[in-house]
Amino acid sequence: MGAGKKARAKERKTGKLAMAAQAELTAKAVALLPSGMENLGVFDTLSEVPLENDTSNGPTNTVHQPMSSSDQEAPNLHHRQGCDQHGPAVQIVYHTRSTLPPSWKEPLFSLFKSNMKEQYESNWGYREAEKRSEIFSQESRYLIAVQTSPGDGEAQGEGTPVGFVHIRYVLDRDEEIPTAVLYVYEIQLAPSVQRRGLGARMMSVVESMAVKLKMRKIKLTVFKSNGAALAFYLNKLGYDVDGTSPSQHKILGECYEILSKDVAEEDKKLAAS
Repeated sequence: MGAGKKARAKERKTGKLAMAAQAELTAKAVALLPSGMENLGVFDTLSEVPLENDTSNGPTNTVHQPMSSSDQEAPNLHHRQGCDQHGPAVQIVYHTRSTLPPSWKEPLFSLFKSNMKEQYESNWGYREAEKRSEIFSQESRYLIAVQTSPGDGEAQGEGTPVGFVHIRYVLDRDEEIPTAVLYVYEIQLAPSVQRRGLGARMMSVVESMAVKLKMRKIKLTVFKSNGAALAFYLNKLGYDVDGTSPSQHKILGECYEILSKDVAEEDKKLAAS
């Protein structure tokens, strides 16, 4: 190899090492946020807008293919998401595992179970203890849609959870270069709020969080049998089949696809506008 080729090879290797180190730092930076993510403007999209009467297929249900993750902390937030002009208000609140009101644990798991048990049984198999452990892990973070009635205060645990997004901040080592990723493990909605735009609104918050926290991607896993969820992510929200998905490597027999959105590119577009 000539001197020029050696220099370029060394430069590429150095660049990859630098990018890998940056990914490590980005994942760790989540633990170092100041008093609250509201200081970063993460929830600017959550104006007082009524829920839509959306006739398109709803979010629906994301599944998770286990992967390594970093155990990062993030501040606890509560923000109003909007309200249904024909019914009780709906708020989106952010919780870590340690701040999650104990009275919400069973309603959240019941949402997952009623939406997903049948799909798990026909794909990976349903193991309830394993799913409980995963959803309520110390690494878990949540955006929770809470329906409140007149008279409900601001105290923790008031209102009824009608949907949630389960996320983790991870360093994805399945990528060629370790990549800081906001991984969506679950998005589950009660039937009463499905197909009304809430799922898309919650995912827009997830995207805002990923951009503000300088994550490289949002990733999630969907069963191939869940056509509504695939259409929701691919057609409505602009996700793509990720390069790490089994279908991209001609791996036969897998029942899921890994989808992703490159939020670093979205951040560049916003900065340029």
